[in-house]
Amino acid sequence: MSKVYKLLGLDWTSKAEAIKYIYRMLPLYDDGIRIKGHDALLLVAATDLHYDAEQKRGCGINYFTVEYSGRYNTRCFKLHRTDGTSTDIAFQEIFDDHAKIRRATALRALRDTIERQYAKLSKPGYHVHHDPPFEKLVKDWLAARDMTIDDVQVAPPEDNQTRVTLREAGQAYDWAAYHLEHARYEVLTIAEHRARHKKGGKP
Repeated sequence: MSKVYKLLGLDWTSKAEAIKYIYRMLPLYDDGIRIKGHDALLLVAATDLHYDAEQKRGCGINYFTVEYSGRYNTRCFKLHRTDGTSTDIAFQEIFDDHAKIRRATALRALRDTIERQYAKLSKPGYHVHHDPPFEKLVKDWLAARDMTIDDVQVAPPEDNQTRVTLREAGQAYDWAAYHLEHARYEVLTIAEHRARHKKGGKP
């Protein structure tokens, strides 16, 4: 039996159709115009399904708008809170496994924490490849500390930002020191890096 995706009394038989229905709003509203009626209620319900709903809602939802985001070079939803603050919000993952999203976010935070260690190696047309692979370094660090990826504490992105950070400074310092000691790199052309990735050697 096919899974049914439900939101505010509406049913869809595919996640793609549900997300498409939400994003149909983008061309319907001019930038900065307050979304009202059933569309507004739908966005509130969608926010409740967001994996980071508490941070997005903050003190409470006042209204939504559609805004142009120069950071993404596209139009997106903006959530405006009752205290006057606002943040962009995306709904593509609201029906996905939240635990899986949090683990992926933890990996991103770990990568963001150490990117300065190899940033100087980056240059146009090339990618920096970890050897051993980045995820193996993470796995080895977690094992050495008797932790799992679920023990990695992530601070949510600041409003209208995408960078995620580790919540605990001590954990961030320990991971950065471990990575600095054990990581090695190869600077590969983009084509070489993609070929390496296809063979199972993750960056």
